Amino acid sequence: MFPTPLQKLNLNLQENDFYMKRDDLIGLSFGGNKYRKAVYYFTEIENGGYDAVVTSGSHHSNHCRIVANMAAQKGIPCYLVSPAGEDEQAMNSVITDTLGAIRIVAEHSVKESVEDILENLKNEGRNPYYIKNGGHGILGTMAYKEAYDEIRAFERDTNIHFDYIFFADGTGTTHAGLLSGKILAGDQKEIVGISVSRDYDDGANTVKESVNAYMEDLGKPPISLRAIHYCTDYLLGGYSKYGDEVLETIQDTMRDEGIPLDPVYTGKAFYGMKEFVKKDNIRQKNILFIHTGGAPIYFDALRKIRR
Repeated sequence: MFPTPLQKLNLNLQENDFYMKRDDLIGLSFGGNKYRKAVYYFTEIENGGYDAVVTSGSHHSNHCRIVANMAAQKGIPCYLVSPAGEDEQAMNSVITDTLGAIRIVAEHSVKESVEDILENLKNEGRNPYYIKNGGHGILGTMAYKEAYDEIRAFERDTNIHFDYIFFADGTGTTHAGLLSGKILAGDQKEIVGISVSRDYDDGANTVKESVNAYMEDLGKPPISLRAIHYCTDYLLGGYSKYGDEVLETIQDTMRDEGIPLDPVYTGKAFYGMKEFVKKDNIRQKNILFIHTGGAPIYFDALRKIRR
């Protein structure tokens, strides 16, 4: 399934050339960045003899969908913990239900609910494996360091070199992997995460901790916050919050490119990227957007998009 395709877009904005890396075309369960990460976790699950998997995420979570699907393939039970108070009518949660995943809505904190489930499974004689929300951790970081290597291979093969890389920044793991790849390669391009949920302090520090954990594993020096370009200008109210500007971006991108984006992650980040380019007056650059998946959420947005 790798490397994933990388294509030039029709988008015409301030004399820049835009490209998109299509991780949404990974051929399992609507693809996306969460598959890259889950591959490593499920390798550990198989090698370690684990017989249940526990993870957490919202009803919109692409991560939960991928983990539920891979667990169903392996024939092991999957437990998904979601925060209370969310809109449960999301296509991703419908898919996880059809795959037989067991969803638990946290009565208190998600962390406490996860700990309770893991303890109960162990008491039942199970050997459960826990994956952090979004595939966060060194394995997830490593997965997107390898995605960065794919981008560099494309640059070598085509002699097209990117000045900026944009993407939706949620748990920070994709950002950490791409930034690690850049640092290890000694490249100069800007890695810009468009936050879809977190404020700067939380998000940027999470990215820094993830990069440094990976660097420590490799025996490399740590980085500081100065190395992280974490943009929070387009949060639009927080996670899963968006307005007409994002819906218009989704509609325009489907019409002009034939590519579905979603309002929670990629549509919001694609909108943020365009606004960032205009605000910083970026011109005559090669700009790459990484499509991190989320096709089911596109269908959640369809009923809200104006004809």
